[in-house]
Amino acid sequence: MIIMEYKDVYEAISKYYYIEENINAEGDDSYSAARRIPTEMIDNKLHKNIVQWQQIVKEIQITFPNLLSVYHGNDHVDTCYTIVLFIAKKEIENVTFTQELFCHFSLLADFFCIYGKDSIQLIDKGLKSDFDPIITISPKNIYEEYFSKLLLMIKKTMPHYRFLAFVFLKQRIVGLRIFSTFLKDNQYSSVYQALFTPENLTDYKKRGNILFE
Repeated sequence: MIIMEYKDVYEAISKYYYIEENINAEGDDSYSAARRIPTEMIDNKLHKNIVQWQQIVKEIQITFPNLLSVYHGNDHVDTCYTIVLFIAKKEIENVTFTQELFCHFSLLADFFCIYGKDSIQLIDKGLKSDFDPIITISPKNIYEEYFSKLLLMIKKTMPHYRFLAFVFLKQRIVGLRIFSTFLKDNQYSSVYQALFTPENLTDYKKRGNILFE
């Protein structure tokens, strides 16, 4: 079942990116995955689903009145529509600690993902330093209630969208190097980076069940 589902994800991605099929033994550092994503398709997808996404945001605000804020929108470098729940923020001297729940809806296929993110920022003499965050990939700890209820909201409002477990998001596709994604040496782009944002999310420390769906 997992193999079949991954095949569906791979096929969706291969429609919009060039994937180098023949990789030589020494590796190929060229960015061979130019995007083939029509701008009008993205615009149509945004227009088609915006009312439902706004409905989810309103339900979030009603269900969780203690949230610091809720962000929603689409960044031009992303292939997704994003909703962010700002749960907590603490400042201790020159260190800022934030907890947020992210939800991304792909604009390339009917997939979405949810994860929590614990971030730390250090400000020293006016200079900001960000450390790799810790992500929570299933309902757990402070994110448990938010994660579970948001998942139910989405399944009710947008039943045609399928939740992608982290076991799929973390997969790196051999031959896929998307020019806009953040990669380490000799890394290929991940399923997450192809469907959602350029962030190298799958390299962060994580908590939770990678098979949760």
